[in-house]
Amino acid sequence: MNLILSQWTKLQEAITRSCSRSHHNPGNVQVVAVTKNRSLQEIQELYHLGQRHFGENRPQALLERIAEFPESYWHLIGPLQKNKVSKIVGKTYLIHSVDSLELGQKLAACGDFSLLLQVNLSGEATKQGLSAHDADVVYEQLLKFPQLKILGLMTMAPRFDGTNESEKSIRSTYSKTRELLVKLQKKYATPQFRELSMGMSKDFEWAIEEGATIIRVGSYLFNGPSTVEK
Repeated sequence: MNLILSQWTKLQEAITRSCSRSHHNPGNVQVVAVTKNRSLQEIQELYHLGQRHFGENRPQALLERIAEFPESYWHLIGPLQKNKVSKIVGKTYLIHSVDSLELGQKLAACGDFSLLLQVNLSGEATKQGLSAHDADVVYEQLLKFPQLKILGLMTMAPRFDGTNESEKSIRSTYSKTRELLVKLQKKYATPQFRELSMGMSKDFEWAIEEGATIIRVGSYLFNGPSTVEK
């Protein structure tokens, strides 16, 4: 069994375990395979295994991947500059990284987009994202644009350092993000605002247990087991 097939199988098993522990439906967890710096052959292997949702960090890389795999669903998961928006109109399945009102307004001016608001609830200055208060303000303003489908939130947790305190911090970030999603969904009566993109290769099991509906996994699939073992 080659590495990607082995890791793909382990990923499905890990998702099932996490959902069982947290009483979630595995069918409600979407895997986005992160293809940054991966070869065409590696992506083809995942495609042949049935993976259809892929993610890229940069718009230019995203466009190149779309040309190679036009029948897949491509997510932009990295930062998006306003001057790059026009290049991706009609190309993205979902943008995970809308972190300002200005970016949202630019998207609305250029076309129809599905997106997530990126929030930073860990308090880390090195991470991008809206505060809980600003997410509320931006969401309210962007709801005025019918061409935008605002489907939920994305966040990044602190890096895991192997300690129990680190796990608690990561889980707390994800839990706060879920609570914010529920709050905004109820406040604005928007049941479609239900997606939570959170969790990567080292912490996706915790993210699922805290309510993630989308996980962004790259190194776990391509480089081998680097996630926290349960």
